Amino acid sequence: MTKTLYTICILIFSVHSSSCFAGDIISFGTQTLEENFQKFTSVHAQCRETAAFSKLSEKTIETLKGFPNSTGEALGFLSQEAIRKCSQPLYTKVLRSLLTLESINREQPSNIISEKIQKYKTLMFPSSEIYSELAFSKLTKEQQHTLLGIEELRTPFNAIDAFERTWLKE
Repeated sequence: MTKTLYTICILIFSVHSSSCFAGDIISFGTQTLEENFQKFTSVHAQCRETAAFSKLSEKTIETLKGFPNSTGEALGFLSQEAIRKCSQPLYTKVLRSLLTLESINREQPSNIISEKIQKYKTLMFPSSEIYSELAFSKLTKEQQHTLLGIEELRTPFNAIDAFERTWLKE
């Protein structure tokens, strides 16, 4: 009887402490996500600023002129990829924090945490990006290979300036 009572006490204590621990984990996960996101947005903004002031060389513009103007939308995809690459490893840290918190939240759901996770997902993965990725995927493999081989397109660059200088300038 004493052994059974002792076992029940241990089980109650473990359930109580694990639920307290889960609350600590959710708090820590939320705080970590927010901190990582703040650091990421700061670096991401610097990368976007770099892109805004980085014009492609005339040699690259001449190469791009060999592509149809529909390639301009694919430049948006390459620009986004270059900005993401620039903001690594913080981008990865945010994703890890986000997915970890989401996984923990599935075990003990909280509407507040679910809404926060959804807000971060919307900010990190805007649906508009899929259009430029689709445009890139519609290029021939040879065109994709050529564009991916241009070093300047792998670092942040001003895609609007590149489009205007390539296909709108007479």
